[in-house]
Amino acid sequence: MKLKLSDRERWLLFGTALALVFYLFYTFLLNPKLSEIDSLNQKALSLNLDLKVSKEKVKILQSLELLPMEKIRAKKTKEEQTLEALKYITGEISKLDLKLLSLRPRAEERAVGSAKAIYFDLTFTGKYNTIYKYMQSLSKLPILILVDSLTMTKSEGPDLGVTMVVSVYY
Repeated sequence: MKLKLSDRERWLLFGTALALVFYLFYTFLLNPKLSEIDSLNQKALSLNLDLKVSKEKVKILQSLELLPMEKIRAKKTKEEQTLEALKYITGEISKLDLKLLSLRPRAEERAVGSAKAIYFDLTFTGKYNTIYKYMQSLSKLPILILVDSLTMTKSEGPDLGVTMVVSVYY
């Protein structure tokens, strides 16, 4: 059966078929690829940020005098180093009257060059200005403490909840 279509109807049929082909192409090919590209870009940005943080840590560690560290490490065991780090971390929290909720050392210990790092999970609450002062006081301690991650959340009242992962180098 042969359809007799006018020129206008043929153009409309052609335009509809073209729109249908474009819709199918966009839905099944282009849109998933664009989503994949977007997620890969986000992942690349995250990895670049991790790389920058790692490079900064390496610069800080390279600037340290590593020979005295080895002498200190020879005098103190890992447990003594951990206790000393706990003393400094909790001492600053008590001085600033922050509320310590939890402080837990992680089992992992990572070697970075000739230095070693011990990781701690730290949770406390306090006012923003006091938390800011605590962050400043960490840099003034006689041991190297770097903040690996920091999450601040709104807590009850005017206080903020802080969850941190810190690495202590010795």
